[in-house]
Amino acid sequence: MTCKNCGAYNADDAKFCMVCGTPLNENNNQEYKNGSPDYEKYASAGTGNRHFRQIGNAYTPSQEKGHENTFRQQDDATNASSWQNGQANNPYRQAQTVNYGQEAMESRNHKKLGMIIVGAAAVLVLLVVFLIIRINARPTINLNKYLTIETTGYNGYGKVSVMIDWNAIEAKYGKKLHLKGKSAKGKGNTASGETAFSRIRDNVYINCDKYDHLSNGDKIAYTWEVKDSIFDDVKVKLKYKDGESKVSKLEELETFDAFADVVVTFEGFAPDGTASFTYNGNVLNSGDFSCDKTTGLSNGDVIKITWDDSNIDSLAMSLGKVPASAEKEYTVSGLDEYVGTYADLSEDFIKTLRSESEDTIYAYTAGHYDSTSALSDLSYAGYMVRLVKDPNEYYSFFGKADSFNDVYIIYSGTVKSSEGYFRPTRVYYPVRFKNVIKSGDQFSYTDNLGIEGYSYIDGSWSSTNGYTNPVICYTEIIEAYRDVYKTECGDGFEKYEAAEELTKAADISEDYKNTLYADAKDIIETYAAKEYKDGTVMGELSVLGEYFLLAKTQSSDYVQNNRYIIVYSATVSNTEGKFEPTVVYFPVEYDGLVKLTDDEYMVTATKGLQGYKMSFPGSFIGTQGYFDGQVMFSELITANRDNYTYEMTENLKQFGE
Repeated sequence: MTCKNCGAYNADDAKFCMVCGTPLNENNNQEYKNGSPDYEKYASAGTGNRHFRQIGNAYTPSQEKGHENTFRQQDDATNASSWQNGQANNPYRQAQTVNYGQEAMESRNHKKLGMIIVGAAAVLVLLVVFLIIRINARPTINLNKYLTIETTGYNGYGKVSVMIDWNAIEAKYGKKLHLKGKSAKGKGNTASGETAFSRIRDNVYINCDKYDHLSNGDKIAYTWEVKDSIFDDVKVKLKYKDGESKVSKLEELETFDAFADVVVTFEGFAPDGTASFTYNGNVLNSGDFSCDKTTGLSNGDVIKITWDDSNIDSLAMSLGKVPASAEKEYTVSGLDEYVGTYADLSEDFIKTLRSESEDTIYAYTAGHYDSTSALSDLSYAGYMVRLVKDPNEYYSFFGKADSFNDVYIIYSGTVKSSEGYFRPTRVYYPVRFKNVIKSGDQFSYTDNLGIEGYSYIDGSWSSTNGYTNPVICYTEIIEAYRDVYKTECGDGFEKYEAAEELTKAADISEDYKNTLYADAKDIIETYAAKEYKDGTVMGELSVLGEYFLLAKTQSSDYVQNNRYIIVYSATVSNTEGKFEPTVVYFPVEYDGLVKLTDDEYMVTATKGLQGYKMSFPGSFIGTQGYFDGQVMFSELITANRDNYTYEMTENLKQFGE
């Protein structure tokens, strides 16, 4: 029969399973129940106890362990015949089978227990590893998944909003985020009450290259800004990538001309005209507009008026349309102009200025020159124009500019003295016209200020308005005001603008030296003719030599930069014997020598005959010049060595070097 407990096959009359020892038939085995001693004795036969063997239907104690193999000594034929029709008739084979079953069961149970122990240990290791990984794990957050870029508004005026869905990030990762290091202990960079999530949220930003005035098709580039300090305080890994978003679906609106009702007005004088505007419509307000430039304007300038589109959304909602353009340019026109160049003047107006200049000069000389002085040979010598650089210089009380512009018409003429008080001298008369204005095709000026400048004539006590030297005229009117005026010279007067100062005697051409020698001789002879009386006469003049002094510090005042002194000598005597014949040294000084062109030179100032007037020995008759050459050297050269270097010709070295 088959055992219900382990499924082993047993003899039909077996009372206990030969494998597991379970009772096989309750009715036939009553004698082994109810605590029968044979129950405990024989039931153990199925538990692997090798001290029992089965003989027939009963269990009897087996041989000792050392005799177990006696069952195995049966010959093969006997053993082979012991098993017939599924029945175990060989008692020895049955006992051997029982022992083998018990050993197999024991081996299987030991293996099963070992496998259970190994499996449990593996599970425990995996659990520990999982806990370690979980404790040290850094959540990875892909920031781009939570980024939203939205554009709203109207085509051309769209706006972009950039949002990071922090609520979604917190919901998914909030409990997985942890502070680390000192921050976990409240001693790091985190503020009181700050969490790992808030630490991330407060230190991650998104930036766009533009935010407004967007049109469909525009591309918005966005960049992430993530502060590195996050990773010092929080166990997290952040993934992010910069990119761009294309603008689309902005609403199209109808447009209208916002500047149709803007009226622009230009006033004043160019280049300091002003602009103003008003809005006469009822859709917008004047305060919605602004102008980029309203002062310092000239005809032809372009100004820009801009409409403030900051409220375009509300305007679109209320009107359903927006201005077609937010700005419009206007060209300045209609301003009266302060003339800036001579070429701006018309031919008729130039003729008028010249005519009025002649009238001014003749009226001046007639009213101020005495009867012994006269002007002749008046002729046009050129023009000068000044235009203020900065209008504020004109309006400033302390500014150098006392006019917005000036036009100078220059004439020159020869002034003579019938009594010989001075030699015939060329005088330049610049007549100043203040604030010359052009209005359309018409020209005018606010004031004729008369002749500019003041000079002494030929080193005498006689004086005149104007300049005896055109270089000084140019220097005082143009050069001295270059910081506040733009200037222009022409019609021949521009050559004085290019004056080149001389630094040594060799820079003077021989032709011009001869001209100065002749002029110096004329000065001495004119002086003698006027001053020598009562039989005093001057013998023949002869050139003794020349001095050249160069200022150690050059300045814009040409007069101070160099001195050229020509020394003549002559014997002066008296026909009435009032003094003995005496050698006199006559130095004539020219200051500020300049070169105008390749073959033209000019003296800025003729200082004339030098030396104090002194009396001839034994008389009261005097003369200008020097009796002693050493005194001449001392006063003209040595006394000026602090400010000038000097050179001299060989003949003059006898008086000192």
